[in-house]
Amino acid sequence: MDEVNVVTEPAKPGGGGTVNRLQIFCMALLALGAGFETVRYLIAMPSSMAGHACAALLCVFLCAALMLRLKRMRRVLAACGLFLPSFAGGYLLACALYLGAPGDVHVPAPAKPVPSSSGHTAVIYYTHGEPRTYEGAFEAWNHAIHEMDESGVPFVPWPFRPFFFSKVRNEYFEAGGSFHNLIHMRTMQRLQAAYREKHDPSARFYIAYSDDAPGPDEAAARAINDGAARITVLNVWMTESDHLEAGVAAIRALRPEQYGVELCVTDALWRSRRLMRMYVDRALAAAADTPRPDVGILLVAHGQPASWDALFEKQPAQEDAFRLATKQLLVEKGFREGSIVLAYMEFKEPGIAASVRRLIETGAKKILVAPVNISAEGIHSEHEIPSMVEGAGAPSSVEIVHLGAWNDDPLLLDELLERLESCGG
Repeated sequence: MDEVNVVTEPAKPGGGGTVNRLQIFCMALLALGAGFETVRYLIAMPSSMAGHACAALLCVFLCAALMLRLKRMRRVLAACGLFLPSFAGGYLLACALYLGAPGDVHVPAPAKPVPSSSGHTAVIYYTHGEPRTYEGAFEAWNHAIHEMDESGVPFVPWPFRPFFFSKVRNEYFEAGGSFHNLIHMRTMQRLQAAYREKHDPSARFYIAYSDDAPGPDEAAARAINDGAARITVLNVWMTESDHLEAGVAAIRALRPEQYGVELCVTDALWRSRRLMRMYVDRALAAAADTPRPDVGILLVAHGQPASWDALFEKQPAQEDAFRLATKQLLVEKGFREGSIVLAYMEFKEPGIAASVRRLIETGAKKILVAPVNISAEGIHSEHEIPSMVEGAGAPSSVEIVHLGAWNDDPLLLDELLERLESCGG
């Protein structure tokens, strides 16, 4: 009997160790899966959010269940130490797979040269784009972010970008989507009708966006293929931003002169007296019977990180020049200079909420909010800015009036028509 006991006893400890090592290995795989599915949840389209959230939680639950089965504290600690690096590995793997550089956008090749005397005038209505839904916004932002990476422009560090996309998705949820591009289409159609009636019945207009399709080079290639003799790039931008310059450079890279096509580019709108007057007129209408000294006004610009200031000097300088000139016109109409604040959405001071509180402290009974550089209503003007204003906690006795984006205001249409005329229209 003693000899039998010697043969059979040693087999037990080895089997238990193998089981524990297998449990730890499975936990590492589950932690990897949890990290992977966390990224997929953060960036997911609305229709698949729930599935990725459930998958991530299931991985964490199973991982915890396996950990509870480990009876020795040494192995529990080893499993805990393995969880975080495994989770991080899955997280970074998903970032690499789903936030990688997007493929190149196909631009149709221009057709054979067309004699300039036989073609029509093509107008490329070029502006900032904002897709209707988060699905389009994800693609547009991912493309824009990689362009910034290639240009050396600082942005949200790579491992934290899933949280940036989650923020964008939440804004789309809360705003119910964006009509930004549809409003620009409406503005372009009204402008096309006015231009054809006044100047050239055969003119064709092509929409182009910096952050959505079609891009300016795609629109220019279509115009050349349609037989255009002249292309006018109509810049519907407040400032000479990097987006504007990159769009024009992309069009020039097609070398339209090789196809017998003349190219003219209009200036940005930061000097436009009509746009300034548009906000003055809106302020006068919104103030109504309220005494001018009791009215506070926010002239809101977006703002940019300090790390961008040396890279993009023109944009903030031109925004400020536009706002200061608009402020002077408002003062001439009787508004109090001290109650007109140049505020920023983010990155710069004063912020919107702080500016609202400041105006309330100085006795403002009505506050007008003017997002001066937003060309068409969208997430910024319809969700973010109102949320920031609401965050100031203004009492109900203080009336808040949002003066809105440019949209298809008649003064904007008049300004754009004049810009087209400056290109020989």
